[in-house]
Amino acid sequence: VSQEALGRVVGERARWVFNIVRGIDDEPIKPKGLIKTINSCKTFNATSDMGALGRWMAILAEELGERLDEQMAEYHRRPKTLVLAYRSSANVERSVRCVMPQPRDGRSGPSPQALAAAGMVMLRRVPDALPCVRLALTASDFHEPPVEGAAAITRFFAPSAAAAAAATSGAAKPAPASTQLGDDAAVGMSAEAPVACTGATAASGAARPRGRSPSPVPGNSTADASA
Repeated sequence: VSQEALGRVVGERARWVFNIVRGIDDEPIKPKGLIKTINSCKTFNATSDMGALGRWMAILAEELGERLDEQMAEYHRRPKTLVLAYRSSANVERSVRCVMPQPRDGRSGPSPQALAAAGMVMLRRVPDALPCVRLALTASDFHEPPVEGAAAITRFFAPSAAAAAAATSGAAKPAPASTQLGDDAAVGMSAEAPVACTGATAASGAARPRGRSPSPVPGNSTADASA
């Protein structure tokens, strides 16, 4: 079809259509923006077997872990939040979230085992997931680490040499008991942060009191589930 014939049908866009069907496009390439979330999901037959759900969770964690490793290697980005979404056989859809497990090292994302363990802890805590027909793990709230070699803003708050010398010359005063207690409590909470649920998209019961997260409900372990 000639460009003139196209002009009688599509009007002023005839030249663009004439070129585009031949693979010719003069528009500049737009760079792809960074993604905001990464997810992996599976739909399956309804089941209440925690062993079977653990195996599905291990598959999701493996897929998500690989994609997080790619993000870290290519863009040096780490997610701060892990979201578990589920659908029951009664067509109830909910999601809960927790702090993303810490990465294995500075060059990769969290391990699949840590992701699966965090997902199973959240799944055992929700009251309306069983029988379950769909699971999804999502990484969100990405943040970029500081550029290597860049000076930190904290350098403006560093004490001068004279002030540091004066501080070291005096006797150190013991910290108040209340401060020490607060530090110990903070350390204890940070150890449980990777698997502590922080909220759900839909309320599923009374609010839990703040404090140390309760022990997970007994069930099949992630290691057994993934075997």
